[in-house]
This record gives sequence, structure tokens and C-alpha cells, in this order.
Amino acid sequence: MKLRIKNEELRMKRTVTYLIFGWLLCVVVSCGNRKDTEVVVENQKSEKYGGVVRRNIEFGFASLYPPNASDNGSYQILRNVMENLVSFSGSGSMVEPCLAERWEILDSATRFVFHLRKNIYFHDDPCFPGGKGREFKASDVAYCLHQVCEPGPQNDAFWILKDRIKGATEYYESRDRGDGLVDSVAGVHVVDENTIEIILNKPYAGFLNILGAPFLFIYPREAVKKYGVEHLDDHAVGTGPFKVSKVLPGEHVTLIRNGNYWKMDDEGNALPYLDGVVYTFNPSQNELADLQNDKLDIVSSAGRQTAEKFLSGNPKRKFRLMESTVLSTTFIGFQHQMDMFRNRDVRRAFAMAIDIKNLALYMFDGLAAPGEYGVVPPTISGYDATKIRPVSYDPDMAKKLLAKAGYPNGKGFPSIEMMFPEGHEKMGEAVQDMLQKNLNVHVDLVIMPFQELIPRVYGGFVPLFRMGWAADYPDPESFLSLFYGAPVTSDLSVEVDINPCRYKNPEFDALYEKANAEIDNKKRMELYRQADQLLLDDVAAIPLSYRIEFTLIRASLMNCRPNILRTFDFTRTYFRKEAGDLKTK
Repeated sequence: MKLRIKNEELRMKRTVTYLIFGWLLCVVVSCGNRKDTEVVVENQKSEKYGGVVRRNIEFGFASLYPPNASDNGSYQILRNVMENLVSFSGSGSMVEPCLAERWEILDSATRFVFHLRKNIYFHDDPCFPGGKGREFKASDVAYCLHQVCEPGPQNDAFWILKDRIKGATEYYESRDRGDGLVDSVAGVHVVDENTIEIILNKPYAGFLNILGAPFLFIYPREAVKKYGVEHLDDHAVGTGPFKVSKVLPGEHVTLIRNGNYWKMDDEGNALPYLDGVVYTFNPSQNELADLQNDKLDIVSSAGRQTAEKFLSGNPKRKFRLMESTVLSTTFIGFQHQMDMFRNRDVRRAFAMAIDIKNLALYMFDGLAAPGEYGVVPPTISGYDATKIRPVSYDPDMAKKLLAKAGYPNGKGFPSIEMMFPEGHEKMGEAVQDMLQKNLNVHVDLVIMPFQELIPRVYGGFVPLFRMGWAADYPDPESFLSLFYGAPVTSDLSVEVDINPCRYKNPEFDALYEKANAEIDNKKRMELYRQADQLLLDDVAAIPLSYRIEFTLIRASLMNCRPNILRTFDFTRTYFRKEAGDLKTK
């Protein structure tokens, strides 16, 4: 199975029709009719209760079936409907207990034992007898792990467990062959109703981070049995703070409050506070105008200048602007199995010929920071990117290195293709111009749809290419795994499902494996930093930028901020009530 590329461009572009939001909001919540929201809050004493958050997700979502949730839009919705064994802190960078209240890491980080919370129930849904949600159990975790290991078009997630959990690959391959020789994943054991054990093939202390990824949300088998994985978009059932109420594909998804949710605030009030959340999907929507006109509460698609101009024209007390660097890296990759890029001096010359600071400054309206810290973005807790020594822009040294490699003033260097996905033409042209101007090499810029570019890149046909990678979990391993060489052969006819550069460096592989096995987090992060530095020194790729997101939020919306994974957790979000304000949004 080909690895799903977690790319910034990989967003399901659906045809959408803009629904007049006033009508939509009436569908979602009515102050005079509690039946519209199926939420009862009359007994709640806190003034924080009530209101509906409205947000537009420009390119929609891929799927609400977790193993097929291959985009950020799906993650945005599912994060508020389902839960994982572990979750990430408000900033998104630290692992916290969720459905698992505690765990042990044993046998040098090859065995993980999770003790699950009791009295947590799935949403009420017709898939259960009498329509009442049943209690969450360890068997649900085992079921969801097995679903990720099931072959099929609705599973885009097997890569995350492949060769990690003992027996996962054998189970997947047996199911794919249909021979019935392997009936379960050997490393997944239900100890009792509230305890599950997971055994790995080799040490990996960062496994907790993977368990917080969107592919591993927990859901009941009853929903899959009743509706089928193809129809879970309309019937996503979880244990989260909100329930799916209505789905109109390409138009909107409406979530309503889960009145049986297990979390409480510090005063003992039941969470969540909100009556609901509405996600619309309109790529042509004027989000800033709708924010101004009280039709949206959150806008994340504005650049720096656009957002600052919007704020300057509005009372500051109405909106606030948040800036955050998210877990996303863009880089230019080399095909290392092609002769011209086997020479490190050539790769270093290319890196020194590209002015990444100017690219970030002029190409992105503040939506990117230059990739000076390597492949791993400088936002992961405990990871000290300040120690990284970058490759600096130096066109004179670039010329010397290219001459040293046997190509004085670019003479004799072959004409090569450089592929960029659609939507990034200007950046591609800028890079092309820098390479031709500073190295006198001929680069043919090829622009193609992302879905067509990916198989060519992974097939080893592209000498130079732009790649973006957005992490599903906050761990340097997610980025460094792109350059792990153990699965790569020098035979270009053999497909790879990771490492699009086909980069092989035994020293890097040893550092990467050592870091994965290190239990002490401080030591593990330092080993990852050393591995990233090695990638920079060897010029495995050319880091271009890290994504920066500017988010405009209605000032009355409290406990609401995006994390480094670009998602919002609305569990504790509420609208601040102004004096004399009696209306419900």
C-alpha cells in the first residue's frame, strides 16, 4: 500500500454550495426550541453555557471514519467528536491522559500497558440496543487498532502501525491475500475490560504520540456494523464532547452538545459549555466579511498583512489575532539515487543558491518562517532547535562547490526537471530563477496536480521536487522518518512508501533508531536534534519553510486557540457574556 502523504496540499477539494448562514443557524440552534439542539442546560448554574461556534473549513473534509481521516478538515471535526487513549495539551505539544487514565512503559519501550477510565459512554445512537450508548471498554481499543490494519480503499492509515506493533504487518498482508492465516494482530492483548497491552516490534518511546493521532480515535464496532465505513460521515459515534447532528456533504457539518460527556470543569460543571459547533465548507467564502458580520467566529486563512489590516479597521475589543507556528515543513527534495545528486557538494551548492529567507518573506504574506532549523519545526516541546546550524545562503560558495564537483559555472551539469504542485507556481519560478542565476544550471519547472506528482516522486522519477509534510502527532520522529533509509533499495523500479528522496545514510539511521528507543525524553530529543543536524550537514533535502498560521477569533470566545496541529478543542470554549447580553449566539 502506498503511504498517504500528509501534505499541506492534500486537502479534499469538494464542490460546495454556500448555504445562507442565518437559515443554517436556525437548523442548529433555536433559543425558543430546545429540541433543535437536543441539549438541556436548564439545570446548569454556570453562565458559560450556551452558544454555537461557527467556522468555515475551506476545502471540506475527507472522512469522519478515523482510518480514512487523511486531512486537517477531518481532524478538526473528529477531535470534538471522538477521543484517543491519550490526548495532547492545549498547545498540542505534550501527551496527557484521555481515555487511558494511566500507563506503564515496560521492557525498554517495547511493551505498553494502558489502564482505561471507567464509566465513559459512547454517544447515544441507533447502532446500540435501545439507542443508548454503551460503556467504553478495552475491546474497543483492540477493535480500532485492528481496523487500521485492515486493507481497503477506506483505510489510509496502515503506515502509522506498519512494522511498529508486533504482528500488524502480518495481519494486514494476510487480510490482503484473504488466506485467513492470521486472525489477529499478535501485539494487541485485551487483559481485562479496562486494561489493554500493546507490544511493539522494537523500542519506540514516542509510541504514545502516535496513539494521539487522528487515525487512532476510538469508536464502537456497532457503528461500523450498522452503517459501514463508507457511511460513517453521517454517523460518526465517539465518546467526545459533541455529537454529529447533521451532515450535508459539501455544505456543512453540525455538532451538538453531548449531554453525557464525562469531563467536568474545576467547579464541577459538566462540559462542554457550548450548545454546538457548525463547520461550513466554502472555498469562495469571504471569511473576513462574515467574521465582521457575525456569521463566523473563527478565521484561520488570513495572512499577516490581511489580518492586521482587518484589525485596524475594527474595534480591537471585538476580535483578537493569534499567531502560531504549526507542525508543518516544506522542503525541496533530491532524488538521491540519481547520479547528479549523489555528490554532496552538488546538493550543498543547490542549498546555498536558494535564499529561503526572501522566499518566506515575499511569497507567503507572513504565513511561513524560513526553514533555518532543519526538517523538524522549532515548535515541539523539549526539542531545542536553537542548537541547529543551518546551511546559509551564499551564492559565491555555491558556485565554488559546484565547480569542485566538476561543473564549473554549471558547465556539463545536465538539464533537470523540478516538480511543484499546482498552487505553488510563483515559489517554483522563484527557486528556478535562483538556481539558474546563481549556478547557471538549466532547470525545467513542471507544475502538475498534487495527486499526479506524488506517484512520480515516490516512483523515483523526479530529480528535484517540492514536498510539504504536516505531522499528525507532535514528535520529531514524524519528520525524520521521511529520511529513514532501511526500507530503501538502490533499485528505482522498487516502490517505496516512505522516504521520497530515497536517502540512505547508515549514520543517520543509527541515530534515528537510537532516539526512538531512548526512554528519557530529554536525551531522546537531543538525539533527534543530532539526527536533524546530520540531515542538514549532508543536505539530504533543502528545508524551505515552516507554516505560520494567523487566526482571527471573536474576542468574546474564551478558551479558544489553535494548537500546533492546527486543530481546536472546544471542550472548554465558551462565550463571555457581556453586561446586559441575554441573547444566545
